[in-house]
Amino acid sequence: MTESIATASELRAGPVRLTFKDGELRYLKVGDREIVRRIYFCIRQADWDSLMPRFECIELIRQADSFEISMRASYGHDRACFRSEIRIAGGADGTITFTVDGEVLADFESQRTGICVLYGSDSLAGRQAFSIVNEDGSISESEFPELVSPELVAEYHSSLSYETADGVSVTCRLVDGLFQMEDQRNFGDSSYKAFTHNPYTSNELTKGQRGRQSVLLEVDTATPPQISTGEPVRIVVGAPDEAAVVPQLYPATESTPDAVFAAPNRNRDPHREAETVTFGFRPGGHLWDDDTLMENITALVPEVKTLRSFAPAVRCRVDAITLEPPHPRPAADARNSAPFAGAWCARVVKYLALAGADEAVFCVDGAFAQRVLELAAETVGRPIAPTSVEPHGPIDAFAVEQPDGLRVWLINKTTQDQRVTVELSDTPAAAACRIAQLVLPAGVRSATSGPAAISESIPVRDGELALTLLPYEVCILTP
Repeated sequence: MTESIATASELRAGPVRLTFKDGELRYLKVGDREIVRRIYFCIRQADWDSLMPRFECIELIRQADSFEISMRASYGHDRACFRSEIRIAGGADGTITFTVDGEVLADFESQRTGICVLYGSDSLAGRQAFSIVNEDGSISESEFPELVSPELVAEYHSSLSYETADGVSVTCRLVDGLFQMEDQRNFGDSSYKAFTHNPYTSNELTKGQRGRQSVLLEVDTATPPQISTGEPVRIVVGAPDEAAVVPQLYPATESTPDAVFAAPNRNRDPHREAETVTFGFRPGGHLWDDDTLMENITALVPEVKTLRSFAPAVRCRVDAITLEPPHPRPAADARNSAPFAGAWCARVVKYLALAGADEAVFCVDGAFAQRVLELAAETVGRPIAPTSVEPHGPIDAFAVEQPDGLRVWLINKTTQDQRVTVELSDTPAAAACRIAQLVLPAGVRSATSGPAAISESIPVRDGELALTLLPYEVCILTP
């Protein structure tokens, strides 16, 4: 059956589960293990801004364990300068092909035009070896780096392969071309990006040029994958980590924005003995959809840890923290004033603490973000307790031990209701956790405008507390 789709679709290619959204393949998993973060086609303009596609049609043929997608898209702001025909096929054997036929409609300059493959750093950094087939056909062995690499992670190669400890084999090959791979954490992304160069002979694209690229992903698993059920997200609160302290939080009025982390990381010598090193966090520099902005928050941890590796005594200031991309836009990002910003800021506070940052400046407008930051300011200087949630699940959480007892922050990262169960039986002050303070969109549970701070009693039964979080809701369990 052929479908014309405009929203996200969950698909299967044999053992591989994935999401198709906005013309991209996202979160490719075998069982619960992410193997590839994204596969997509991208045009980077002369100033490195990304041209986003305008889809003229998207058709999907879906089977239980396979799929076929065909898309046609145009690119350009004032006028279309490029058109693509994209075909994606996922087979029952775990093979996925992503093919792009492109035509230049008007002369323009592009830094890169081609297919990109993202590998999520959260699941691979510092613990996953890989091999590449080099340009001359030789094979090299390496590892996804734990600290943020100032250099390319892999030079020119036609394919990359790795095998996980639980027997999942992954190979990604570019047909008739070469990849290079960079550490995108330099720019606030939580991934390594394998990128391709223009199949159009130069960066000066001229009307009438045509080109083709195709990426082949092969996945095999020796054992049946384990897949989480639709049960509520279960959260276990750990012990406070004295090294993970909520940093000093400053308002945007005290901002002196600096470049992204690539600046100090690629020019380390002047920063080794500095008193303070400042870098900004703009996680929408490459892509700026909701998924990208949420997933990239975890990059703060390796950024700060990498800084400490070459400047251990430095004071780390992250300034500015913003949803705005580095390239000018006609208007401010509307998400600044939406519930999304509140959930986003709450997560950023958590990962700043886990990273060990000293100071942070949030340049995020809107009542939802400001309300969350006001509540977070009450925890400055306090160690946080990490939780059992995984970085890219639907819920994030952390806890802070305050003088009046434990506060557990729960954050819904999605546009869907999420059921949560929090285990409190072995947590200090667990018996006192009875109140939920909710930061909500107007009209959901309150008639007031803007975010509403509401207190309600939620019983703890047998050491567990169960509740449902609304989309982008931030809930704080307090004594």
